Amino acid sequence: MGEFLLASASYPQYATGHIYIHHALVGTPMDLGAAPKGQSIWNYFPREVASNLTGAWRVERERLARRALPIWHYTNPIWRYAIETGAWYALIYWMGGIWAVLAFAAWCLFVVFSMKLSNYIQHYGLRRVRLPSGRFERTLPRHSWSANYKFSNWMFYNMQRHPDHHTASNRRFPVLQHCGEDESPQLPGSYGKLFWLAVFPSLWFRKIDPLVDEWRARFYPEIEDWSAYDSPAFAARPDAFEAIDEIFGTAPRLVPWIDRAPELLDTLQDREFTDLDLPRGFGPDPEAEAIARRGLARLYWTHEYSVSEMRQQIVDIPVVGVDDTIETVHNWSNGKAFQVGMHTLRGNLAPIEAGTALIADLRKPAAVAPAPGLAAIDDMKGGLRDIERAARLLHLTQGGDDPQSPAATVFERAGTDGTIPKDAAERLADAARLWRNLRGALGLAVEDAAAAETGTKVGAFRARSCGADDSDALNAAIGEVATRAAADIEALEGVGTR
Repeated sequence: MGEFLLASASYPQYATGHIYIHHALVGTPMDLGAAPKGQSIWNYFPREVASNLTGAWRVERERLARRALPIWHYTNPIWRYAIETGAWYALIYWMGGIWAVLAFAAWCLFVVFSMKLSNYIQHYGLRRVRLPSGRFERTLPRHSWSANYKFSNWMFYNMQRHPDHHTASNRRFPVLQHCGEDESPQLPGSYGKLFWLAVFPSLWFRKIDPLVDEWRARFYPEIEDWSAYDSPAFAARPDAFEAIDEIFGTAPRLVPWIDRAPELLDTLQDREFTDLDLPRGFGPDPEAEAIARRGLARLYWTHEYSVSEMRQQIVDIPVVGVDDTIETVHNWSNGKAFQVGMHTLRGNLAPIEAGTALIADLRKPAAVAPAPGLAAIDDMKGGLRDIERAARLLHLTQGGDDPQSPAATVFERAGTDGTIPKDAAERLADAARLWRNLRGALGLAVEDAAAAETGTKVGAFRARSCGADDSDALNAAIGEVATRAAADIEALEGVGTR
């Protein structure tokens, strides 16, 4: 009977979607019926309706496959749904003609919208937390909004007692129980009031988003940052949550990458990545495991991964036409850069080893050299720009063969052949490596230098990349290295004229 009534609203597929998708996956990105925080009803409605249709088809296809039956088998309820819906339209056409059919279709759209509007309200912003095992926590009353308004419960058959409907799904609606604020979040009004509020997104967000934040703080005080749960990347690739959370905490600059192109996360499942980023627990201790990962990553990306290997990988990709080739090579290169970036985040590669693709271009010199610090490593005295200029001058003076020699190599060579004092050469080479590693870490982790001082995870990654114990030790080293480098560079001013 319920299925036939749903067909009267042109929505019988919800009989499958509600049970096998919504109830099973509520509060996760796999259920588009649970709107994430920040999604408006107008963005939610078409996505949810489309996902109900495609999701119901997928569920029934998988159920038939488990029974070794073809998709067109007569037990597939999708065919029954189509017949039931068609019967309603045939009846309306017989009763009133084509104009009655159009009016009926419009009325069905309104009914489905009202259904989706209530579903939007019932779960907006509430997420089940992903456990270390990779599974989501079980469904609890806290994952649905509750309301206890007598008249509205009479009107909506206790539908406002939605937490109890999900935790006791076999309980009939007339006997659903209300869950208090100690068990579930409470709506600030009845469904009738909130229906009107939800169709105006700015008013809805202003009223409900603070309540979502309160819910998060109350039921999940251990989670300080929900950005990963709210991200488009998590919605598109929920199984990659650990990597997404790592990027949000350590390298915010990569966040727009994975939000715009979540398929980049798929490259972390390629053997090219997993064979190097070995799982935890394979070695005698964490330090030995880290050494193994670093060794494999450095061997592959700095020695084995040659231009010929790159060319061969591109040639093996099937393409048709020039446009397809350009797009394919672009996506391929982005995937490789993303893999290198993740190796760098995890300490498998030093930023200086990650290549110029992950290092920001140098900016124009500042009119006045700023004080030493993270935000000034390019332009401060003894900073990256001064080191690179001194190395280029020294390289030209000595007539080096390779114009692209790294600054550290130039200084070491000059110290070995006696062009400059050996101790000064060692200090300048160390400064060159530190600035390059730090510039690479900053370029990977934050969008601009102004954000360099924020984030404990970002600071830990930055310090680890530069060989420092913590952020305080790194900040102290920056000042000391810059001061010594500036003095050594001043002593080299006459080298080019001797």
